[in-house]
Amino acid sequence: MHKYPGFTYLIILLVSVLGMAQLLRIFERPYYSLCFDPPIEDFRTLESSFFFVIMTMASAGFGDITTSTRVGRWLTLAVACWGAIMLSLLFTIIGDIFFLEEHLLAPLFLVGETKLAAKTVLAALQYNEIQRRRYKLISQGEVNRIPSLKDLKVAKLAMENALMNYKNE
Repeated sequence: MHKYPGFTYLIILLVSVLGMAQLLRIFERPYYSLCFDPPIEDFRTLESSFFFVIMTMASAGFGDITTSTRVGRWLTLAVACWGAIMLSLLFTIIGDIFFLEEHLLAPLFLVGETKLAAKTVLAALQYNEIQRRRYKLISQGEVNRIPSLKDLKVAKLAMENALMNYKNE
């Protein structure tokens, strides 16, 4: 139960929705059968009762299906209150899923630092590669293939920015 709160929640929700829908059906169907000719289909099927309970639990309902008996109204009030409890429980379960315990936060920060360090090293390697290729091509006399000074300055600026970001973190 504690290991799988989402599964436990779904079982409780399903049982409560089906139970409330069946209870509403039991108390409302005779009233609709006797008072309306032809009978209104609102609570005659479990499907429509199920729809009513879900809409009432999730919000204030649409108003297309309403209860008419005193017991049905009290059940509707109970369904609305139970829906508020179940929604708050759902948000709590979702929050627990995304909550990281203290011993799990350290590796997360380490991943962020490692990623920043990798970006810094990559920028330095790119700058070094452009500089090395530039010196090699100058020494070989291949002037038309030499990376421009602008490329070298851009790579150096990228390396310095990456290093500054790493130091600031």
